[in-house]
Amino acid sequence: NLGEHCRLYMAFYEGEPIAGTLAIWYGDKVWYLYGASSNEHRNLMPNYLLQWEMIRWAVEKNCRIYDFRGVPGRGEVNVEDGVLKILDRNPGISHMSVEFLLSRLKPLGVLKNAVLLVDPVSKKVCDKMDKGLISDVASKYGVSMEILDRGEIRPEYVEGKKTVIHLVKEGYQ
Repeated sequence: NLGEHCRLYMAFYEGEPIAGTLAIWYGDKVWYLYGASSNEHRNLMPNYLLQWEMIRWAVEKNCRIYDFRGVPGRGEVNVEDGVLKILDRNPGISHMSVEFLLSRLKPLGVLKNAVLLVDPVSKKVCDKMDKGLISDVASKYGVSMEILDRGEIRPEYVEGKKTVIHLVKEGYQ
């Protein structure tokens, strides 16, 4: 027994453990503390599943923040005024990365009344992105989408939304 403030999460494939994480909860925050995974079955991406399970625990505990601590600077999940806010700093925003993210969020039931905000950071990156394919993926999941201009999130983009998914392009421009 790890107590009420600590949880061990395990992913199994065909009865064998392939990944595990340890999370702690205190106040309005859940932290991803440690994680490990096998090189075998890495293609199943068990670490993503475990991250989402820890995020679900944070939501269950009415936490304001989920800290990806083991993935520095990459993302943040919190709830403000009843709105789930997901920030993903991503070195590459493509229709494939958006498809992956939305496919993982769908089973959690958070895509109804959601908006996808895509922040390409620069005009050069914006011109390279295939906005049509990204928009098609968002539509497939019933999510509205906005391309941000210089990172500006206009109130009308998020008004009345239950989930705000904010993707920010990082890395090589």
